[in-house]
Formats: sequence, C-alpha cells, structure tokens
Amino acid sequence: KEDTDFLTTSFSIRRNMNVEQANMSLLKTLRTIYTDVFETPITLIKCMAKYHPHLN
Repeated sequence: KEDTDFLTTSFSIRRNMNVEQANMSLLKTLRTIYTDVFETPITLIKCMAKYHPHLN
C-alpha cells in the first residue's frame, strides 16, 4: 500500500510539473508571437514617424 501511494504521489507531482512546464512554454510562445506581431510593427511605425514627421 505504501509503495503504490508513493508512486502515485510522485507521478502526480511529476505530471503537475509537466503541466507547469507546458504552460510556461506556451506563455513563452505567446509572448514571442505578441512581440513579433504587435511590438515590432509599433517600433517600425515609431521609426517611420521619426523620419517622416507628416505621419505623426
């Protein structure tokens, strides 16, 4: 009984860690996508606005 409890506990802990890691990598991916899609164009627009004042 003790052994199976220990195995179950360690398995659930490991599974939770995997879930956490998956969430972390998902967040990282989303952040990268966010940076590529939103921040880069904003930076480009700011640069363009700097060199082309009439766009401001």
